Amino acid sequence: MVMTAVAEPFPEVQRNVAEAFEYHAALDVAFEQAAQAAGGVECRDFVVAGFGIRLRFAGVALIAKLTPALEHLAVATPQTPDLTINLWDGASTGVMTPPPPWRDDAYAYGSHGEIRGYDSDRIRIVFNMYFDALSLLNVADNRAVFWVRDSDNIPFWETAAPLRILLHWWLGSRGLHFIHGAAIGIPTAGALLVGKGGSGKSTTALTCLDSDLSYVSDDYCLLSEPPNPQAYSLYSSAKLKPDNTRLPHLLPLVHNQNRQPDEKPFILLQQHFPEKLVPSLPMKMILVPQITGHVDTQIYPVKGAAALLALAPSTIFQLPGGTAAKFKEMAALVKEIPCYTLALGTDLTQIPRVIQTALEEVAA
Repeated sequence: MVMTAVAEPFPEVQRNVAEAFEYHAALDVAFEQAAQAAGGVECRDFVVAGFGIRLRFAGVALIAKLTPALEHLAVATPQTPDLTINLWDGASTGVMTPPPPWRDDAYAYGSHGEIRGYDSDRIRIVFNMYFDALSLLNVADNRAVFWVRDSDNIPFWETAAPLRILLHWWLGSRGLHFIHGAAIGIPTAGALLVGKGGSGKSTTALTCLDSDLSYVSDDYCLLSEPPNPQAYSLYSSAKLKPDNTRLPHLLPLVHNQNRQPDEKPFILLQQHFPEKLVPSLPMKMILVPQITGHVDTQIYPVKGAAALLALAPSTIFQLPGGTAAKFKEMAALVKEIPCYTLALGTDLTQIPRVIQTALEEVAA
């Protein structure tokens, strides 16, 4: 009998993985030091798609930055957490991260800040050089770390969609996938709105606030795998166009009123439209918005390939890792769910009515 040798990982890979786990242990020590310096640990618990997520803050500096967009998923009586994240900032606690085991130069980081040679399927590590933030997920024990040098430097998009890299990694391993799109609908049928920035998906979703349609998400949602995919709410944030000429009544509700010129305004639906938010909806159609300039809004079938083209690029390039796998997942999705072009008219009041009628037909 011929014995086939089992390939062992390269010694360098084994060493790097071991060093990554040691680095996580060092981060745990640093977190405890930060908590002591900040006067203790503040916990916040959330349930995301049925999973308990516990955020443990060293002090309070990050709470107002990272929890408002998740507040609609907060629970007063916590369940045993499935994922625990330790969070602190260096400026308020005086505690920085320990020196990393990887070299600190341009060659150390991938396109999304992945640490080359250290980011693996056992322990995931990304460093965001834009605002000096470290995200680490220990896959083996469902624990994670988020550190930022200064909470005052957290950009608007991190407040609108906090911890998305960590949640993307962890929830993705449980069959839930981050999708760049909005989800709205009726109790028995939901629609996934997909398209590149400026295609009209956020405006379309926001028009539904003045209708009988419910709102799962804008910009990002979680989607379970086919068959019978379900969309789950993650963030209650909804982005507006900077000029916002089509929905001016929402301007007084903008969360980042004192934003910089390059920041997109966003609102937190939990604070202003809590009755519209629902935790999940069954997805029965994919809608690809298309701005037409005509008055009336219409829906007509489109090939899955066109919907995939609208969905895949913006989803794939916004989050790290697994490009081929992500594309395969989205290709399966457009095969499972009927796809339509949503030809948007200038009469905004028509948009939710047309979508609701279409959803009632597919649910019948």
